[in-house]
Amino acid sequence: MRILIICLMALSPSAFGAQSQRSANLVAIGQGVSSPTLTSTVNFTSGYTAESPLGTLYQNGARVTGEYDRNDSSDAVGAEVGYGAATWGIAAGYRKPNCNGCDGNAAADLGVDVSNFGVGIRFGKDLYSVAVLFNPQGMHRFGLMAELNQSSSNSKVNAYGVGYSYVASQVTATIDASTRTFQNSAIDDKRILITPGLMFRADIVQLTLNDKITLNHDKNNASQTGNDNEIWFGVGFGGEKLHIALYSHYFNDFAVAGSIFF
Repeated sequence: MRILIICLMALSPSAFGAQSQRSANLVAIGQGVSSPTLTSTVNFTSGYTAESPLGTLYQNGARVTGEYDRNDSSDAVGAEVGYGAATWGIAAGYRKPNCNGCDGNAAADLGVDVSNFGVGIRFGKDLYSVAVLFNPQGMHRFGLMAELNQSSSNSKVNAYGVGYSYVASQVTATIDASTRTFQNSAIDDKRILITPGLMFRADIVQLTLNDKITLNHDKNNASQTGNDNEIWFGVGFGGEKLHIALYSHYFNDFAVAGSIFF
């Protein structure tokens, strides 16, 4: 029922104003597979894969982003820098948890749009991703992600994502899904994470509402990303020069990303 409501609202764009095929996300929506954000592409995600590195395409110049996230027991700080020029973009990020003996994580994204077909790669320590995005500047966008994570001490983890987005000038509707497999056969994880999302944009304010739905949940499976079957949302303020995005239950319990554009 929640998915149906989101889809019905999104398929009525006349209720929200004129359409534009080049709307980009200053606030995260879904799992970032088919409609990645441009303000926290490297460090934040809500799915089993990272966000698509093709979010770098939408930066439209240089940006610097500072980040903070926390839950009940820990917090972390991060930073990102990036540059985009419509048909290509790059970004790099670093996130450091605030705990004794914890290592920070660094990663970099690269995206290229060739004849309205986007290809992106992401690389970090023991983490490699590849993404494609069909029609990255258009109204209907279809994305795919594949990721290999070798950071676990006892198992390689493969993750896969797929998604579709409908993008108009004042509304974006997304449905992304991801899953993962462990090389270690002792770990049983058949979960599929589905995230329908809806974003509204009005002047300098953006609001995103998302539903995290877990299928094939079993207590014997590996630990879950976030909580099962919960709503998460984000709100953004700003535009071409300065932007701040605030999130609840998106990446950790609370997260904030502040960006300056040049």
